[in-house]
Amino acid sequence: MRVKDVAHLMKSTILQVILISVLSVGCVSRDYSTLPSIMEGHQVTMVVEISAGTSVKIEYNALKREFLPDSIAGRVRFVDYLPYPLNYGFIPSTLQSAQRGGDGDPLDVMLLGQSLPTGTIIKVIPVAVLRTKDNGEDDDKILVIPADPSSRIVMADDFASLNMNYPSILAQLESWFLNYKGTGVITSDGWGDEAEAWAKILECRTDIK
Repeated sequence: MRVKDVAHLMKSTILQVILISVLSVGCVSRDYSTLPSIMEGHQVTMVVEISAGTSVKIEYNALKREFLPDSIAGRVRFVDYLPYPLNYGFIPSTLQSAQRGGDGDPLDVMLLGQSLPTGTIIKVIPVAVLRTKDNGEDDDKILVIPADPSSRIVMADDFASLNMNYPSILAQLESWFLNYKGTGVITSDGWGDEAEAWAKILECRTDIK
């Protein structure tokens, strides 16, 4: 990577970190992790951590109630690859249990839509699930579209129509996740449809009354 490119990346990273810090100040009183997982009308709640088109790894810290940049050895972590191709976050009140082979985190979710800022809460509809393992731990990712039809960017509302109308999207997303951490870190068992995605959500749900 050229010096000029590194300088540009560092500048972009700093600006994103500043933005997240500003957003976090206004979010301290709300606990995003305990929001309801499923809403009326067969819709799911998504909390956006990472905006589409960005490279800084942002995670929600439930103890501090803040969105914070992930860091390694005191350095802000950014993706050493292409930026995130879609909005990335989690479904609140869910858990991929370590006892069942999961990573112990809320269920990951990725949104096909316009780029949204960190901290956005949006109602979404599951259309697929990407079955992945990260260093041997289950790390499935639910693919969703906005529940509001006017906010959608693809003409698809289920796995069959997405696969038929945009067959390359699924292949490109799977390839990105297989490579963004380096070769061999992430493995994939392919895609499941919306029924499998819903089954995964219900399995991981922690707010069942």
